[in-house]
Amino acid sequence: TGILYVLRTGCQWNALPLVYGSGKTVHRYFQRWVRAGVFKRLWQAGLSEYDELKGITWQWQAADGAMSKAPLGGEKTGKNPTDRGKTGTKRSLLVDEQGVPLGIVVSGANTPDGRLLEPTLLAVPIERPDPEATPQHLCLDKGYSGEPCATVAAAEGYTVHVPDKANAKKNASASPAGASPADGL
Repeated sequence: TGILYVLRTGCQWNALPLVYGSGKTVHRYFQRWVRAGVFKRLWQAGLSEYDELKGITWQWQAADGAMSKAPLGGEKTGKNPTDRGKTGTKRSLLVDEQGVPLGIVVSGANTPDGRLLEPTLLAVPIERPDPEATPQHLCLDKGYSGEPCATVAAAEGYTVHVPDKANAKKNASASPAGASPADGL
C-alpha cells in the first residue's frame, strides 16, 4: 500500500506517512518489485485488458521525449541542455492515438530524442500486430527527421510522418508564384 501511495501522490519515500511503515523499508520493497518485473507484468496485464475492452489503436502512434529535473541524480541522469546543465532525465514515450502508453524508456536528459527511438519502439511489453496485416503510422516531430530515425522506424514496419527539418519553414511560408492570400493557398 505504501508503494502505491508514493506512486499515486509522487511524494518522496522519506515523506511517506508512518501509517505505511518506514519509507526506507517501503523503498526497498519497491526496488525488489522493479528487479522482479512486477511493474512490467502489471503494465502488460493492463494493456492486454485495455486492448480486449476498448482496443488499442495500433494504426496511429506517436513518440516523443520529455525532460524533467532529477536533483538527486542516479544512473539514468545527464546534464539537462535546457536547464543550465543541471542533472535531469528524459522519458521517451510511445502512445497510440488515444494516448495509451505503449512503450517507455528513461535516459539522461542530454540524450537526443532520435537515439531513444529504437529502444522506445522495442519497449512495448505486449506483442504488436503484424504491420503487414495492420498498417501502422508513426508520428514524430522535427527532432526525428532524417536518418537514422527513418531507417529505425521502417525496420519496425512503420510508415513515418515527420516534418522535414531543413525545409519545414521554407515550405510553410512558400506559395506558388502569382498566388495571393485570397486564393486560399
